[in-house]
Amino acid sequence: MRSTFTDELDFRQERDFGQKITATFEFIGGHFRPLARVLLYLVVPAALLRSIAAGFSGLLPGTNALNANADNGVWAMQRDLYAAYLVQPAAWANLVLSTVFSTLLIVAVYGYVRCCLERSTAPVPAALPGLPPPGITPTDVWAVVQRQFVGCYFALWGVGALVLVGMFVLFVPGLYLSVALSIFFAVKVMEDTGFGTTLSRSFKLMKGQWWQTFGLLLAVFLILYMLVLALGLATVAFSGIFTGLLHLDFANSPVLAVAFTSLNSLAQLLLYPILLLLLGFQYFSLVEMNDGVGLERLVNRIGQLPTTVSVRNETYQADEEGEY
Repeated sequence: MRSTFTDELDFRQERDFGQKITATFEFIGGHFRPLARVLLYLVVPAALLRSIAAGFSGLLPGTNALNANADNGVWAMQRDLYAAYLVQPAAWANLVLSTVFSTLLIVAVYGYVRCCLERSTAPVPAALPGLPPPGITPTDVWAVVQRQFVGCYFALWGVGALVLVGMFVLFVPGLYLSVALSIFFAVKVMEDTGFGTTLSRSFKLMKGQWWQTFGLLLAVFLILYMLVLALGLATVAFSGIFTGLLHLDFANSPVLAVAFTSLNSLAQLLLYPILLLLLGFQYFSLVEMNDGVGLERLVNRIGQLPTTVSVRNETYQADEEGEY
């Protein structure tokens, strides 16, 4: 039966490989409009600011000089390009805003899922006849974002630094950390833990499940790759139109920098929630395997009267049998 994800036990289940992917798309199908509204209110403003900052940071002095020194080698030219880029204040603003955008996207998605869990366990009275039941609003998720944003912002830098160090020391440790810490932010937002506690909790949950998580991520990355490839082809066509018909210089055009950064942000808004939700269901499955939280909740409900708690958009659902 198709899950409606209006009850805590819809999340707290041990799922196999295919069930996690199915649950991800079922959740998106059932919560698309309220989740999209949350992303529109909380994440899109940061995406716009990021695009504007990218437009200013795209105006790099000395680009022609770098092209003239291409004979020095690709690595030397790349080093000089980064050196010229990082002296620009707008470049640092773009870097900070990009991290803000990524943090807001992560916390908004997991904050929405957390609100679903809290709403499903709260003793809310049934809605009046003819009125839709209460749903998750951007205000609800904003309360979670306010509590989690600062910690997740710095944690994003910390996790990125750990993975990069692992990649530089030896590729294998970096790959291991990138998979083992893939559920880091799901743990942090759902359990409201600090950086060190979240690290240890992630490693504990991932123990013995690394290869399963790696295969899950690989399968979803292949799906997302096809979508990114389609967006990339559209971007190349878009670039040809602007550079050919309007005769714009791509390297020094703030208009193109804003346009392409906006397209990149749009792609992330469309694709990253799929990956984040998949990792969220992997987290719930691992928690159930280790702690049996869902089974404990189910046992505690024996003999209790059901409560009508829902985030559905309609008053009546086809699979709704009522309460007796």
